Parts: sequence; structure tokens; C-alpha cells
Amino acid sequence: GGHNGIDIAAPAGEPVRAAAPGKVVFAGDEPKTYGTLVVIKHAGGWHSAYGHLSATSVTVGQQVSTGDVVGKVGQTGAAHQPALHFELRKDNFPIDPATKIAGSPAP
Repeated sequence: GGHNGIDIAAPAGEPVRAAAPGKVVFAGDEPKTYGTLVVIKHAGGWHSAYGHLSATSVTVGQQVSTGDVVGKVGQTGAAHQPALHFELRKDNFPIDPATKIAGSPAP
């Protein structure tokens, strides 16, 4: 299976925050790959996905703002260690998040 997006190693239980304002369109389990997953629909055909979560703190239909906590880092789905799977899609096409994240990667 394809793996679009990036996995960011992070301590289990760390809060996961929305990358941009939008509406939650999925919050639940996708056990095969992403585990506990939140997907947010943003303006302009963009979606962001947050996977391998240990818990979600949002519900489908909820409006979120940039920085709102959507869940907690976990090790669900195909994760081999606690990590956040972060994915961006534009009009349902995967976009490499590394090209869209401002600033430099964490050490």
C-alpha cells in the first residue's frame, strides 16, 4: 500500500493540533494503516489527516481553528513507534507536507 505524507516521531500522549481551520470530516479508526485517524476539510479543496493517534478529541462536523487539539500521539495502525502520521491532500491528491511546512524541521 502507498504511504502518502510523513510520520513525525513524538512522545505518546503529546497533543496533536489542527494545521489550519476547517471542519472535521472523519474521526475514528482505520485499523489497517492509519489507526485512530482525524481528517479535517479546509477551504480551497484541502484536507489534512492526522493518524496513529491514541485518542481523538474532536467529532465529525466540528469546526476547528488552527492549533486546536484534535487528538493525542499514539502507536495505532501500522506505526512501529509512537508517531504522528500527517498528510495533506489538495482535491484528493496527496501533497508532500514537507514542501508546505514553514520553518525548518525539528532536530
